[in-house]
Amino acid sequence: MSRVLAPTPEQLDDCNRRARRDGLLAGVTGGLVSAIYGQRALKLTPRKAMIGGAVAGALSGYFFSQAFLSSYLAQLRQEIVKKNAAATADILVDTAPGTPT
Repeated sequence: MSRVLAPTPEQLDDCNRRARRDGLLAGVTGGLVSAIYGQRALKLTPRKAMIGGAVAGALSGYFFSQAFLSSYLAQLRQEIVKKNAAATADILVDTAPGTPT
């Protein structure tokens, strides 16, 4: 009987940590660009541009974090499927009829 591999808590924590880091970078970048755009192109006051940049940065950071987390979890799931397939193939080869034990 083969043992099905599952993600460890450390692997899940790593995915979550990387997604938060990438989302933070995306949020800061999006907020900065939004504030600059608001002040220069939309002719907002510096205070309104800063508030708009903060809101845009927070929202984009959140949504990018969610997207990155989904991506990293999908990659982890793919790795686990490959490991399970390799483990199953090894068991099938070891237990095939006519193979020396």
